[in-house]
Amino acid sequence: MFLPDFQVILLSSGFSPQLYPIAEESPKCLLPIANRPLISYQLELLERAGLTDIIIITDDFALPKLNTYLTEVHKKTFTFKIISFAEQLGTAEILSKITNEIRSDFIVVSGDLLIDDGFLFKMANTHRVSNAAVTLLLNHKESVKKNKGSVDYIGFENDTKRVVYYKPSSETEHIRFSKSFLHRYPDVTIYNNLFDVHFYILSKWVLDILPEAISHSRVPFTSIRRHLIPYLIRLQFTADKKSVAKEEDWHKQLINEMTSSVGPELPLCYGFVINSPEKASPKVFCARVDSTTAYLEINNEVARKGSTYLPSGQPVKQGFAAAGATLGCPIGVASVVGESTIGKDTTLKNAIIGNNCVVGERVKISNSVLMDNVVVKDGSQISDSVICNSVSILNDAVVRDSQLGAGYRVAARQSVVSQRELKNL
Repeated sequence: MFLPDFQVILLSSGFSPQLYPIAEESPKCLLPIANRPLISYQLELLERAGLTDIIIITDDFALPKLNTYLTEVHKKTFTFKIISFAEQLGTAEILSKITNEIRSDFIVVSGDLLIDDGFLFKMANTHRVSNAAVTLLLNHKESVKKNKGSVDYIGFENDTKRVVYYKPSSETEHIRFSKSFLHRYPDVTIYNNLFDVHFYILSKWVLDILPEAISHSRVPFTSIRRHLIPYLIRLQFTADKKSVAKEEDWHKQLINEMTSSVGPELPLCYGFVINSPEKASPKVFCARVDSTTAYLEINNEVARKGSTYLPSGQPVKQGFAAAGATLGCPIGVASVVGESTIGKDTTLKNAIIGNNCVVGERVKISNSVLMDNVVVKDGSQISDSVICNSVSILNDAVVRDSQLGAGYRVAARQSVVSQRELKNL
């Protein structure tokens, strides 16, 4: 599968308050997932698809470490353009600032997304055949209960399969429709179990209308998801005076100029759905590292081979281990061990151990991630936790359901339960 005619905009930020304290010192894009940097999975996805022309957007916090990693590991594989912004910008703001760097239709990928590649060729083909302005990647989930507070409401016109309604991350279970909307779209299905995963294919001409969209917006126009996509959806039928803002005349003129070779009803907005029970397609692993809980779950999922990506290290009976690992015990189910030392009679289950760690004897580690340079003394127990770089956990301590920031020290026989700690006071 090769898609060389698309550019890629990879949004690889470093700062992430949602991942405090585990991303306090390490940039988010370089956080280890099964002992591989998060960005390495996205780059593997793009390499599989033959996408080598990549613009990486980052911030000043991540730039030095990210630049070093890309230069050392991926210099020969991709053509990189790294652009760093000192201030925090929204995704639509970023597009407006890098317009001159984009030469073709392009793909925008969120830097916290880990997804298999099985969908990409079909999604790109849908975008091309439909002459779409934007094609959204949507992930079907059976239950929305655990996503309460962040439900996306997405409406498809049943005969054309276009997206005609889009209300992202709504915090209400009730939505309203105007009479003009129902008159214009009498046959629409609204879904609340399709989630925008922040992966978009956009036509280049969308950039030509972006400056005017920003300048005429009544609210700050900062986000692809919250502003640009709803804007394009409203413009799908420019002849409908009631469905477009008052300034529609210049909108219509500009749209016609940009899309005259394709047709008068552009822009067209489509959604490409993965993991739908209505289709017989193979399941696509799809998850976002957008919380500490998600970070832990995704580490475990990759370790148990729940995706098409492999952890760092060589396969062993039930997990993976680096060639330089010193193992005093068997590696348990869905566990990954870097170049570290593991003592005798220690139990690992769904455990990710980074590099240069020293784990003592009779230690129990389950459903947890230990980053680099962690010391765990004899008899300690760690479960459902993320342990950052250079943490020390002394003899017979208990750490459960916690995230310990870099350099934290747990005293002997101390219990740390349900804590998020950056450093010792």
